[in-house]
Amino acid sequence: MHLSVNQGIVLLLMILWTIPLVFILTDPIVTRRERIAWVFATLCVSWFAWLLFLWLAPVLPRKKHFQ
Repeated sequence: MHLSVNQGIVLLLMILWTIPLVFILTDPIVTRRERIAWVFATLCVSWFAWLLFLWLAPVLPRKKHFQ
């Protein structure tokens, strides 16, 4: 498969655009609801939302489970 320069640039941009989504979807710290909200925000405002995610998440304190 041979890509032109323009196709390569588009492919690179698509990969870069999906990196924040991968990080949010695979982060074990956030809850399901927080993850859905962050993915929605990232799709709407992309990289800015991902930077906020890195800075703010998790929003709620976690309860410790003792066994």
